[in-house]
Amino acid sequence: MRKPVVRASLLAFIITSAALVAPAAASAKQPPAASAPAYVAVIDAGSSGSRITLFESDPSANLVPVTLFSARGKDSGIDDRVTDPESAGEQVVAPLLEALSTELRTRGIDPAAVEVTLLATAGLRMIQKEKPAAARRILNSARGAIAASGNRVGDVAVMSGTQEAAFAWVDANALQKDAGAAFGETGTVEIGGASAQIAFASPGATSHPTITLRVNGRPYRIVALSYLGLGLDAARMSMYQATGGAKPCYPNSLPAEEPVAFTVGPEATVVGASADYRPVACSRAYAAVVSRTGTDPFNTQQTGGLAPRDVRNLPGFARSRFALIGSGSYVLADFGISDTVDDDQLLQAALRRTCTGPDAWSKVVTQFRDSRGAIAQTACANATFLHSWLFGRQGLGIEAEQLANDASVKGRMPSWSRGFALTVLAP
Repeated sequence: MRKPVVRASLLAFIITSAALVAPAAASAKQPPAASAPAYVAVIDAGSSGSRITLFESDPSANLVPVTLFSARGKDSGIDDRVTDPESAGEQVVAPLLEALSTELRTRGIDPAAVEVTLLATAGLRMIQKEKPAAARRILNSARGAIAASGNRVGDVAVMSGTQEAAFAWVDANALQKDAGAAFGETGTVEIGGASAQIAFASPGATSHPTITLRVNGRPYRIVALSYLGLGLDAARMSMYQATGGAKPCYPNSLPAEEPVAFTVGPEATVVGASADYRPVACSRAYAAVVSRTGTDPFNTQQTGGLAPRDVRNLPGFARSRFALIGSGSYVLADFGISDTVDDDQLLQAALRRTCTGPDAWSKVVTQFRDSRGAIAQTACANATFLHSWLFGRQGLGIEAEQLANDASVKGRMPSWSRGFALTVLAP
């Protein structure tokens, strides 16, 4: 049986063997090597749900793989299987594989020609940290479902935060390269439900936490960091616990209005009539979460002791243009903020305008048009955390003009899963 490790488990991963690599100039139009597979399916087993994507090597030899098919599962996250680990294969993975099977039949692709990889992100990373035996059983169940599908079994593993950050960086720069820009100039900031990542080229750095990747035969020194517990959902729960109820981070709801209580997270609510969004108090609560979580023992072990507020001092940070990907970009879009140099001030103004006052919930409902949805209920809290993480003193301290809210290139948003697929399809 194939050893269940991430294909790129050592950060030489990507590219010491020329992965990523549609070689430069003279060979840029060459098709993938004969030994390279034409297809790979990647299951992103995230903390808020799972998605399967089928990739094909680009016949025109562009660096970015072609996305043939993508489907999101109905699960709430593979880490939710922690109380019944053996059900992960049947409940989470099998429905995704059924959708893939239908697509392959439609396209006339032999399932045996498609390798399926499952990489779990921060949600299962947290379970692995707290309940390693349960994490192993979840992965074994997932592996069994893939083996039973008729597809080839690829890597089935929990991806490290460093890898997640690096794969997203790879894809963001591959997208830019295919659009005619130089590879390596784009940094990435990615925010999920359970963790937040940042990666950027740091040519002047020589020590941890930097790593070296080789792309097109050229070495790139990059910083790739992940902070577990600083995703939107995890940070919101930490803020709730620290404030004794999160009232200053939720908009006031008039007594006659629904909801009677806002859902913060599992078994955590805020009574609508007692909520009172106060931007300074909420920002301070989140700043404390960023500081405390960013320097907890687990994160400092992963980052070499580097606190989020110290990242801005690393070589290469100040001259990087960061692409905001993942949930963070949607939060800004929800408040009507497109790519602009005034993101910091505009976000603060939007929060004051929408989330404050005795009738704040009415304003939120008007803006989001969905009073029952989780997006509307958590919008003010999530946006405040995003501001603290991106611009705050305890956070990354990115200058507003460094941030690209719309990081898509020709409609394609950078993703770690496509970055991973690139390393398989262009070895």
